[in-house]
Amino acid sequence: MESIFLTPDFDRCKNYRLFKIDAAWLKNLKVDGNIVSSVCARTRSKRQRSPEPDAGEPRMFLWAKGGHSLIACDAAQTLMVRRVEYSNSILVARRRHYPKKTTVVTSSDEPKAESTPLKSNASIIVASLSRIFETHPIRPHHCTHTLLANSSLTLEEMEIGTCESIDREILNDERTPSGRSPCTYLTFIDLVRANDCSPKELAAVLGAMGAVVHRGYVRLLDRKILDEALEAILTYVDAEDEALTWDQLADYFASVYPRIVLQVVRAVYGASTATVESDGISDVAEGGLPLHEKWSSFSLPKVLLGLAGGVFETDPSASPEEVEPGVLAIRMTFDSFWDAWKRRIPVAWPGYGGLPSWGEDPQKALALLRGHVVCYQSSPTSYRDAKVWWLPEYLLPQSIKARVDLLFRLSPQKWDAESMRAFIEPLLGEGQSFTNIIVRYAREYRIPGEPLMYFHLTT
Repeated sequence: MESIFLTPDFDRCKNYRLFKIDAAWLKNLKVDGNIVSSVCARTRSKRQRSPEPDAGEPRMFLWAKGGHSLIACDAAQTLMVRRVEYSNSILVARRRHYPKKTTVVTSSDEPKAESTPLKSNASIIVASLSRIFETHPIRPHHCTHTLLANSSLTLEEMEIGTCESIDREILNDERTPSGRSPCTYLTFIDLVRANDCSPKELAAVLGAMGAVVHRGYVRLLDRKILDEALEAILTYVDAEDEALTWDQLADYFASVYPRIVLQVVRAVYGASTATVESDGISDVAEGGLPLHEKWSSFSLPKVLLGLAGGVFETDPSASPEEVEPGVLAIRMTFDSFWDAWKRRIPVAWPGYGGLPSWGEDPQKALALLRGHVVCYQSSPTSYRDAKVWWLPEYLLPQSIKARVDLLFRLSPQKWDAESMRAFIEPLLGEGQSFTNIIVRYAREYRIPGEPLMYFHLTT
């Protein structure tokens, strides 16, 4: 079975009754025609065609993803679905409030093979079900960076313009100026099918990444263009005395970059506003003196991460390293990274906005890159011969155990709790606690007055 639908009260009423496929609703989705045909053919052999669904009625789309897991997505959230079978049939009771001395007989929309309606008293309805499911919300998992990594949008392509209609989702030319075939590009619908998250969650992810729609395809701006534009904007703002709006910046750089480039920079590095949603990263680093008002349009932590990522992506001393099968990180010596990163940061920032002065311990500055950079020190008191790896979320394993093993493989010494938390929390679902989960893979090391540390369980 490719796709199934659940009742609108699936999550609210906790009555996890599995309903049959709604072929009419499937047709409302832009699903591959072959899949729809095969699903509908199997459906028609079991039941009559369902009426068209009410557009205002909430629906939940359920499909199998990632091995043995079952993921349910509605328009706004992602749920993990677990099938529970205690026997061939199971009794489910749900209390309803009816007037006293009233006899109620219920009927079921389920096929006989799935449900057998039973009599009920004045307050309890009992049904016999052959399948029951339970759900809990999870963080959306996506591989969007990997899927879009080879479809970078260049300035040359942007200057050519777009087709008259993006709904056709085709290119006028057989090949793009970059030399790639259009069949290698993906539409938003393709990305929804390929990821374990709802369309709304995926749209938020794409917005935070600065993705754009070019000729009907979702593309990422070329990394070099994004880095150059960010550095040029920071240099210009640093030289100005007054705060500038993003529209003013777009007008100033209009002769160098198309307006869409400034819009992407704002989406990725700008402070959260009513039109630019937050991606979970704070706009202001904790502690420190406030920066000049002219920097209020920027999210300092995001800019610092972006500048660090730009160093790893473009510095000639950086080199890719397969830290484990399928995980390709970027490695640099600490000294090379530290010098290049400092050169890119505006001179007014150190000592303000939560960024420590450059003369202080580098550990305080590296704390701003938690969850993205792994640092290995041969000596706990010195950064001489230290190495750093660029490992953002999308490059890491999606299993907690595999991720913990990788982190301790790169940096075998003790890990402080906050640094480990930054890498592990993105994998935790709602209601899961980092403190309770991490002890399955690492043991605590406590010293009075010192931060909590973790050792690998295998050491």
